[in-house]
Amino acid sequence: MPDRNLTLTTNAARRFLAWRRAPAEAELADLMRHPGYQAVLRHSERLALKPLTAEDFRNAAAGRPNGLGGVRDLDMRESAIFDLLAEIEARREDLLTLVEECLAPVFTPAERADTGIHCIIGYDMGIGLNGHVAMNMNTPQYLSNHAEVGYWMAHEAAHVAYERVHGPFDLRRLREPGELKRIVATIVQTEGMSVYVPLAARRRDGQLGDRDYQALFDPPALAAKVMALRELVAALGDEYPGEAAAEAVFDRLSRERLAYVVGCEIFRRIAEAAGPDGVRAALVADPQEFLASGLAML
Repeated sequence: MPDRNLTLTTNAARRFLAWRRAPAEAELADLMRHPGYQAVLRHSERLALKPLTAEDFRNAAAGRPNGLGGVRDLDMRESAIFDLLAEIEARREDLLTLVEECLAPVFTPAERADTGIHCIIGYDMGIGLNGHVAMNMNTPQYLSNHAEVGYWMAHEAAHVAYERVHGPFDLRRLREPGELKRIVATIVQTEGMSVYVPLAARRRDGQLGDRDYQALFDPPALAAKVMALRELVAALGDEYPGEAAAEAVFDRLSRERLAYVVGCEIFRRIAEAAGPDGVRAALVADPQEFLASGLAML
């Protein structure tokens, strides 16, 4: 087994499902201290307009509107979630080996080690920051194809490693001149790398059904995304355009998968031309230099 000091836990997901059946306050306080949910809380502080509170968890358990998200249809999916958790527990070492295998060609041992991967319920399908990954087991993509979980663990662990290279990602400086441009470039670089990291394993295993990889290997779809990202970047000025305009930019990067697909294609082209050393150089490059040179290459 590789000397990686990666860990994989499932207890937060099991505890959340038990707590929602009997929502005791002491258990909620303890649940929110779990490293997986601490990652969620930290992510919401940095990147959400309204950081999460205990009330969001209570509302999620009760089926009321909430900021946690990712808890839809839990009653009908609970049995399938338990099946998925049992498989993850049975395959724990194989999954950690896959994550290590995906990260090792790009990140140094220090950048990829000491990472906790936690199966939770709620929030996004996956996040990675501050040494921890949180994966929402109530994600239809995971429940319909259990193989997806391992590749997405690698995707999110790549965000943890990227943060160790470039520092924390934080939207609180967004209104400063030129900051939106820098953040957009950072999103393209980190999401592109996170899609690139499991690409070789997905191709080997015949697991390319995810929408990002479908677009990556569909030349017309890829060309359309490259053009859309070029136009989006060209329209950015140095002055903050306002909350609505900034939100529209972030929405397009995510909803249209522009950052994910085009960013990955930049790394893929670099790998073809310059090999692993070129990929590593592109990873550690200034995000704005990476994006400018990458778009010029496509």
